[in-house]
Amino acid sequence: MMIFRSIILWPGRAFITLFGVSASVGVLVMSYFMFDAVERLADSVFQQPNRQHVTLLLAQGQSERAVQDALALPGVLAAEGAYAIPVRALKGHRNRLTALQSHFPGAELARLVDDAGRIVTPPVEGVILPEMLARALGVDVGQILRLEMLAAPRTVLNLPVAGIIAQGMGQEAHIFAKALLAAMDSVPQVNMIHLAVQSDRMGDLNAAIKETPAIAGLMDWADVRNQFDVTLRENLLTMVSIYTLIGVLIAIGVVYNAARIQLSERSYELASLRILGFSRGEVGYVLVGEMMLLTALAIPLGWVMGYWLALGLVALAVFLASLASVLMVRRRLDRVDLATALKARD
Repeated sequence: MMIFRSIILWPGRAFITLFGVSASVGVLVMSYFMFDAVERLADSVFQQPNRQHVTLLLAQGQSERAVQDALALPGVLAAEGAYAIPVRALKGHRNRLTALQSHFPGAELARLVDDAGRIVTPPVEGVILPEMLARALGVDVGQILRLEMLAAPRTVLNLPVAGIIAQGMGQEAHIFAKALLAAMDSVPQVNMIHLAVQSDRMGDLNAAIKETPAIAGLMDWADVRNQFDVTLRENLLTMVSIYTLIGVLIAIGVVYNAARIQLSERSYELASLRILGFSRGEVGYVLVGEMMLLTALAIPLGWVMGYWLALGLVALAVFLASLASVLMVRRRLDRVDLATALKARD
């Protein structure tokens, strides 16, 4: 009763303590969200779209028979061909260097998957762009995108944007394989082969690849995943440690100051309890109990606060990125020749 009476008599002090402890919990929740976010990011990159164990990079484009030949390599369980070419994507004055990735029908090892986990099949005509690339180019669905190939046959394609998908990782443009080869006026060919391989036969596969001059390189997706995990783990642990220290310091500072203020304001009352026969433990329970009650109430509130704090930081990041982009365009406005602009209008 004494604890509840203290909270009711000094609601402002109780609210400040409650809010401060909630803020510390919110900071910790927001920082620990990063572990789940990174795990989901890794799943969206390595588990869902890229299920192959190895990708062979061919020295030059080969006929689709090369895919059948790859099945004869040691330990290979399945093989799928792919074709990708570096391009410069242009829309008006904006351009980006990217890759044009083709997709063959029925592919199961390397698939196009959006952030919601949906498998996206490129249409017969047009290209599919990730949101970030489409935003950087200022292009929308239905508009024509110019693609300049930076490797042989160095063809220039003008293709409609058939769709825009949400994709956290990857900035490649995607197209149906037959549509790309038809636009290039080329016979069916592949320059990459995705393989599913027995884990205990990787050594034999590497030895066979060294004896095959048509293969220019090999990408082991297990090594790529390990490098991804190591790099992020180092940065993530540092960030989480800093946020954890901040959260703990906030909690210590708020609770310590609140307890000191309460002790200073109620020292007479607490001393009177000792005179009336209360033990030290019983008197200390009045002080400690109030702080622990406020902390227990603040923890669930901190969970909610951490969730909204994470969303707020995401919204702030997007807002600042958009602001920076539009300010870069605004700089061009300062360099516009007014006389030339008026003549162009006439």
